[in-house]
Amino acid sequence: MGLFMDQELVLISDDSLIQSFTNRSQKPVTEMSNESSEQNTSSSNAEEPESLEYEKLEHEGQFEKGVLVVYQGKSLKTEESVFLMRIMEAVNCSLKDIALVSSEHLQEASLDAIDRLNPNKILVFGNFAHPLMKKRNDLYDIRALDEVEYLFADELSELSVNRPLKGKLWKQLQVLFNINP
Repeated sequence: MGLFMDQELVLISDDSLIQSFTNRSQKPVTEMSNESSEQNTSSSNAEEPESLEYEKLEHEGQFEKGVLVVYQGKSLKTEESVFLMRIMEAVNCSLKDIALVSSEHLQEASLDAIDRLNPNKILVFGNFAHPLMKKRNDLYDIRALDEVEYLFADELSELSVNRPLKGKLWKQLQVLFNINP
């Protein structure tokens, strides 16, 4: 209202207050209007909804290229970590380009948390219980849904020792990341 009116506006609903303004035995109008505006401010603050805080997906990396990488388990063993970083280097990515998430942290988050992260590619290594797994068709097949490309593969521990599976993964990573052989 202050944007539209030059003068203060005082609403009075009680007849006794009207008489007191007439007799000027009460506080001046400016003091009363200040008090009422303070009451309005405190009541309007109470009516305002609190800001909603969304769950965030805990991850390592800076996610500069929008690639979400999920692995099965609580943490990576040293050899799995080295193998994963070699895979990422092969597709011209490093830890600063990806968001690396364990399946344990992912299980604490909803699909909405993933959507808010807004990845353009999601690589999933392993099999675990989470709604994200419903987006899986076959292993080593790229699937595009709502402008996000998904690639599901075996666990990193299995991939690191199985040459045929490494070959399948590499073929699909070349397609996913537009890498010419």
